[in-house]
This record gives sequence, structure tokens and C-alpha cells, in this order.
Amino acid sequence: MSQLTLSVTAEAEAELTLSLSYPVDAGWRPVYDLYLRGQDPSTLEITRGAMIAQYSGENWEDVAVILSTLAPASQISPSIVAPVLRRIEEPEPPRPWPPCARKAAAWMQRHLSWNRRSGSTTVSRPPLTGRV
Repeated sequence: MSQLTLSVTAEAEAELTLSLSYPVDAGWRPVYDLYLRGQDPSTLEITRGAMIAQYSGENWEDVAVILSTLAPASQISPSIVAPVLRRIEEPEPPRPWPPCARKAAAWMQRHLSWNRRSGSTTVSRPPLTGRV
């Protein structure tokens, strides 16, 4: 952890208010919860928030935070905000496995076994035949 030392000299006793700001390795991203409520008419409720991560090793509990989309090291003009589109639709029916996947699954069932006690997987191969 870094340390800051501040020396103040004054001719008389006085009050001092000190404000300190510094950059840290931190980031954030927006998060949204969508709730479809009611039947007729249905309403869509959107709740927004932020997922914040920081790697300074300091406790950020009860800290005032200002979030910004500005990346000072890489840009000087505002970002273009593009929406992420979400759809509500019926799920696709499951597709049958292609023949090669069915053969691979059958081979795995015949030749792979999992040991519950050790958590290991073993392969039993058929003996090799042919000329040497």
C-alpha cells in the first residue's frame, strides 16, 4: 500500500480541509434488470445499476464514487453509446445431433469411465490389431 506524507507549517493555529484524489486501477460496467409485469397490458420495468471492480487493495465501503465513460488515456471526445438489443421470443426446438456427434458420444460411453472416488477419468481402448 502506498503512503502519503504531508507537512504543514503555519504561523498560527488554524483549521485545514484537505481533499485528495488520485487514479486507481478500477473499472465499471452498466448492468440492467428487465422485468415484464402484468398480462393485459404488459409493462416492461427496467432497473439500472453498475458493477464496480477495483484492485487497489483499499476498502471502498461507504466511498463516494463518480462513474464516467471517459477513458482519459485513450480518448478526448465522448464515446458513442450503442444499445445492446434484447429479444423475447420462443426458444428453438432442440436439434438432433449430427451422425458424427452421435458416433463420438457412443464411443465415449463405451471407452470412458469416471471414478467417483478419485474424480479421475480413465480411457479403456480396444487392443490394437494389425501388422507391425
